[in-house]
Amino acid sequence: MISISVHGAEAIAAKFATAAKVVPAVGVPSGLNTAALLVVRSAKQKAPVDLGHLKGAISKGEATPVGVDITSHADYSVYVEYGTGIYAEGGGGRKDPWVYYSEGYGFVTTSGSPAQPYMRPALDENK
Repeated sequence: MISISVHGAEAIAAKFATAAKVVPAVGVPSGLNTAALLVVRSAKQKAPVDLGHLKGAISKGEATPVGVDITSHADYSVYVEYGTGIYAEGGGGRKDPWVYYSEGYGFVTTSGSPAQPYMRPALDENK
């Protein structure tokens, strides 16, 4: 049997507890905020542009000691990031063509759209 005695552990634990309360409240959100701005800038540079709505929909939330959200609020963001139909990443898209109506083009038949990732590469290059 092995036995270890640590003297003064309570004092060390108290100092760590104090540091854990002070450092995250100030330093961590500030660092996360800076990192999030880099990811947002990169995602906006990588986002495909038609009318610019997708690029303008990318933003960051308020940084906290546990994280920060970077989001694209465009309804179709996920379809651009992961693709649709036969091109959907992971093979989860529709396998048969479908028809939809577009104001500018009338009825359109499609098998999907290839992924154009912009959020994941932005995060990866700024890790």
